[in-house]
Amino acid sequence: MHNKPDTNSRYRFRFRDAARGIQPKNRAGADDAFIDWYLNDDAVAQAFTTRLPRDLAGLEDIACTVYLADRLARRPSPNRGEHEEGWGRDLHLQVPVADPLRWSDVRLVDQLRDLLWLETNDRWSFEFVERQTLRSAELVEPLFRMPLRAGARAALFSGGLDSLAGLCIDLVERPDQDFVIVSVRTNDRIGAVQDQLMVAVRDRFGRAQRELVHVAINIGFGQDSHHFDNEERSQRSRGFLFVILGAVAALAAGAETLAVYENGIGAINLPQAATQYGAQNSRATHPRALSAVQQLVRNASGRPFAIDLPHLFMTKAQMCALLADLGLAPLAGLTVSCDGFPQRVRGQPQCGVCGSCLLRRQALHAGGIGEFDDPSQYRKDVMDSKTALKSGQLYSFNAMLYQRDSIARALASTEPWKALATRFPGLLDVLPYVGVCSGAPLFSESDLVALYRRYCEEWDRVPLAPALAGLAA
Repeated sequence: MHNKPDTNSRYRFRFRDAARGIQPKNRAGADDAFIDWYLNDDAVAQAFTTRLPRDLAGLEDIACTVYLADRLARRPSPNRGEHEEGWGRDLHLQVPVADPLRWSDVRLVDQLRDLLWLETNDRWSFEFVERQTLRSAELVEPLFRMPLRAGARAALFSGGLDSLAGLCIDLVERPDQDFVIVSVRTNDRIGAVQDQLMVAVRDRFGRAQRELVHVAINIGFGQDSHHFDNEERSQRSRGFLFVILGAVAALAAGAETLAVYENGIGAINLPQAATQYGAQNSRATHPRALSAVQQLVRNASGRPFAIDLPHLFMTKAQMCALLADLGLAPLAGLTVSCDGFPQRVRGQPQCGVCGSCLLRRQALHAGGIGEFDDPSQYRKDVMDSKTALKSGQLYSFNAMLYQRDSIARALASTEPWKALATRFPGLLDVLPYVGVCSGAPLFSESDLVALYRRYCEEWDRVPLAPALAGLAA
């Protein structure tokens, strides 16, 4: 049983049907004003000239409403409670779906709630009602289909460093396979980054013998109806949204697999501090979470479907090195990895001090392509000795070093796997799901030991500013 939430963490949302809107209830129990939102999934139908089936449209309905509610519902203080349940919320959603009968299955809804608990540490409940209005993606007449060959591969593409490197590696290894490349966009700026990178990818890999179809799905709030500065910052449902929409596009295209290009360190995402519990450490691409999404999509759609995590046993730096081997290292400089993107500072789209920025820079330099890491992109350049950093801006860096040192001490043990699993018991939660997502039937604990050993060694190849180098010593 989950603890009952604080009254300040209880939220109810009623999603409108005919006009795209959300009506939250305030704490006094009265209805607040509607907030406009949009989902532009026309690209799915237009790319393959096929009507979006009701089962897939229903998955979209749920993924979008969960994500939007997550953004609107502020969490209680992270210091409230001694474990993750004190950080969680109680969210009730009334959701218009294309096929409410399908979502009347208690087992399917329980599976959805368990998955969302795993990814967000929130207690979700749902009331499904019939959506009366069809989206344009559900109205396209299937006059003909784009001639994708059987066995087309679908892949998520965020515009980040991992997604670029993973996609390029995949395209080289599968020279005769068609690709459906799916981007989910929650703001225009990331869309521009994705488009710029896709032009370069097409120039390098596109040819008459195969199709590279880029499908961009846009979702967000209406600009005039929502104040973005009041949003919940954690947004743990983003991974759920991206993978579900990627799965919908994959199945609409006739593909049965969705590739997620995340390195092993990022996918497993061990806690960096002893105070982190559960989903306070993102599980967006954790093998257990992806396995649960895979099963939900199968049960909700009634179709074969799998998620592939092909780089689970590689570090981000290794993926960068392979990008260099392909002669594509300059493209790395066009990617964006910041947790706080966009920074709203012209010419400096990345903050430079969040965990994602730091790991990006570590990987570029440890992977041998540091020359393409433009320091002017970052508001704070941690590799410049002249950069002044406040103590709060050093938190992520100190946390990463603490984690690295903890891993290194465990690996120095005479029984490294036992010591590593004792220090990070969450690793034991990875083992049952590795084969499901990585296609690694011969996996052993030694593979994870080797992964983390490489990661620790890579930090020694990163040129840090003197002040930070002293902390890292």
